[in-house]
Amino acid sequence: MMIFLIDYDRKAGKIVTFQRFTDAQRTRAEEARLDLDLQLNRIGTEREVVLLEAATEAALRRTHRRYFESIEQLELLSTTLLAFSGSFTQSPKYLINDLVLTVCHKCLGKLDGLPLGANN
Repeated sequence: MMIFLIDYDRKAGKIVTFQRFTDAQRTRAEEARLDLDLQLNRIGTEREVVLLEAATEAALRRTHRRYFESIEQLELLSTTLLAFSGSFTQSPKYLINDLVLTVCHKCLGKLDGLPLGANN
């Protein structure tokens, strides 16, 4: 696993600091997050400072899109996904999963060999 330190400016909608750490550097990552948080607090700057774990940076970018994509990109994705929402039969808990699978099915014609509309 990799550990990622993100300093995110919500008002500007952008990442200010992005650092990568290996799992062996966990203590160093935690210290860096605490130091940054304390520094920002001392100067009265409000930003979101988080440590996140993921197998790869690509995985992190998929699971935490809001840090990496503009509001316009997120709106486009949301609009595209919601355009397919009328064909879902599962509970709202699974709506996002269904939306993503539907878009993949539409774009690729199949996903892992499953027929269109298959539910996992």
